[in-house]
Amino acid sequence: MTCDGARDLFSALVDDALSAEERHGLDAHLTGCADCRRELQAFQGTVALVRSARPVRAPIGFVDRVLPRARPTPWYRRLARRLFLPLRVKLPIEAAAVGVVAIIALTLYRETPELQRATRQEASPPPVASDAPGPPAPPPPSPRPAEDARRTPEGTRPEPAAKRRSEADDFRSAESEIKGSEESKKLMKDEGGASRDRAPEQAREKSAAAPPPMAAPPPSGAPTSSAARLPSSARAAVDVAGRLAVTDRGSAESALADLVSRLGGVVLARRSDADATVVDVRVPRAAYVELIQGLAGIGRWVPEREIGELPDHVRVSFRLTV
Repeated sequence: MTCDGARDLFSALVDDALSAEERHGLDAHLTGCADCRRELQAFQGTVALVRSARPVRAPIGFVDRVLPRARPTPWYRRLARRLFLPLRVKLPIEAAAVGVVAIIALTLYRETPELQRATRQEASPPPVASDAPGPPAPPPPSPRPAEDARRTPEGTRPEPAAKRRSEADDFRSAESEIKGSEESKKLMKDEGGASRDRAPEQAREKSAAAPPPMAAPPPSGAPTSSAARLPSSARAAVDVAGRLAVTDRGSAESALADLVSRLGGVVLARRSDADATVVDVRVPRAAYVELIQGLAGIGRWVPEREIGELPDHVRVSFRLTV
């Protein structure tokens, strides 16, 4: 028997729960093992000390406080317990509170005409508005003479049927005039909106048809830009003008033509002199930004003139300089 097996039998030895065979083996091991004998003496002393202690009683309510903390009640049960328990006290109070609230609401509804009107308006379906003029409403049926006699007060004569018909005709004519005025207002509004939408196009057409303004001659000694060197008709026709500094004008001109054709544009004109080459192109407005970005691979672009709002097809004048 090993020391661990012998120490596992100490508790059963103190309680006299060992069999004869286990007791014989434990005694044989304790005879030859001094450590197990000291361990058994210490264990027996601890058990004797515990048995000699006086019994201790738990305080009142100890179990009631420990069990809820050991097994907490779910939140919904705690909520129901606080709302409805004890039933004989809380249910009558809650029923009385609901009744008081209902009586107050009914009293306010009866005493406040605004609430009644709002409730009737919410309950009634909204009228369906129709722009198209419908057929005139049929005139109300004229009551029989007996009914006229019953409805009119004593001592007065009933109104003749012809008068009632004339009033109905007047009402229908007034209603048709109102609908006609509404239709005319709507038509004028649509025409005004269409005219406002066409105003920018008309202004652009007028500006294109107007003769180009005559540019004033620059003062003597003042520096002249590339845009000033252009003729007045060219400056008025183009939307964007600028200078493109390149190393070789011939290769730059061919690269610019390839870029414009790739973007869906066309080369309109070309002018060349000793100092620079002027190339006028036209590209779609959607490709204008890509055109300006593509100029970085050809040379250094310096814009000198650009209008505020670009048209659908932008005309650009490039002055190629070395």
